[in-house]
Amino acid sequence: MNIYIYMTSNSISNISSSNISEFNNNSIDKSNKRTRTSVLKKRIEKITNKIVQFVNNNTIFKKPDYTLTVDIVQKDDGVVLVFFNLTEETYVIGKYLNTASGSCTYVSSDLGMKTGTFLFHLLLLLNVELGVEDFTLDNFTEVQERGAKGIYKLLSVDKRGEDASLFIGASLKKQLSEALGKMRLKLRGNTKDKILKEFENIMEKLEKIKEQDMNSNNSDSPWDPDFSVGIKKFISHMKKQAFYAIVGKKHKKSKSKSKSKKGKAKKNKKSQKKLRSYLVKTK
Repeated sequence: MNIYIYMTSNSISNISSSNISEFNNNSIDKSNKRTRTSVLKKRIEKITNKIVQFVNNNTIFKKPDYTLTVDIVQKDDGVVLVFFNLTEETYVIGKYLNTASGSCTYVSSDLGMKTGTFLFHLLLLLNVELGVEDFTLDNFTEVQERGAKGIYKLLSVDKRGEDASLFIGASLKKQLSEALGKMRLKLRGNTKDKILKEFENIMEKLEKIKEQDMNSNNSDSPWDPDFSVGIKKFISHMKKQAFYAIVGKKHKKSKSKSKSKKGKAKKNKKSQKKLRSYLVKTK
């Protein structure tokens, strides 16, 4: 049996126009996404370049063998990837789709001696300065509990989407197991202070290692002999920086401008009323 499908010229034109409309909408969406991603990338570049500058301009790592660099990759799907690199095998990767949320996808360190912890907290600083509200990661450390108490101590177990009863009275190890290693940081007003405090803790731990190891100045250590001075200066620089706050101040300025415009409008209305009353009296 032969089946024939008949289509009128109107049907064809309707299909063609709908396809064209869908194509145009998709093109607009892609264009808007590229624009948003480009803006996000520029903001990230501004902040990360400043962070890298502060690190490299101070006596933190032994230069030129250990120089901090940053790579930013803009993907077609709107994702921006951020790489803080110290060596080919010592780096941290952040992932951003917008300025509201971010995540850490990987932390790697073949150097040890708190280098991975240092880079991870640089990524946390980026989140603060970018204005991120929610930061997540999957805890893939060999011993999840130790990682949660160490490098990821500022984060808590991400219990979203899980049965709340599973976490009541459970140990940290059990909670991490139930959440499949998912962790989360809700950024608040005091988060930056906590992160900068962690840099002080890193410095203190390195000082203890230096005291215990008489050969700490050997070429294998990535840290500058004056790392304490360098880290203190870095913390001081970062306390003075407020990229996100600057955006807020600009926003406040725009509000003041709008207030002045409202004030002018009120004055204009008053003058118009005066003019109308004057015209009525003179009639």
